Amino acid sequence: MVSVLTFGHSVYVYVERVKDATAIARGLAGYAYLAADYGMLFDMGYEDDHHFWMHGVKFPLDIVFLDSSMVVVGILPDVPAMNDLFRHVGKPSRYVLEVNKGWAETNGITVGSKGVLH
Repeated sequence: MVSVLTFGHSVYVYVERVKDATAIARGLAGYAYLAADYGMLFDMGYEDDHHFWMHGVKFPLDIVFLDSSMVVVGILPDVPAMNDLFRHVGKPSRYVLEVNKGWAETNGITVGSKGVLH
């Protein structure tokens, strides 16, 4: 399912929403690229200090962690491709957004930014 996640009036990203365990485990592995202003939004189902890796992902990403209210609680910028190191932000989140590297900085997304899912 494709939705739009907005931050304010001018920042948006089209997101493929995933919430089942198989889709979460697969993530963006196997994708050749990710179009500009597109991403994958993982609904983890509960708040926790979720850990993500880049196993099988062929391009670097920004990984943005959001709480149940869609407020950004942490950002991992420019996470390298094809890397099996588990990464986290040390804060509870429910949603995890994967976007192209540099997307968060380019769009002024910081801890405390509030997203709205449409």
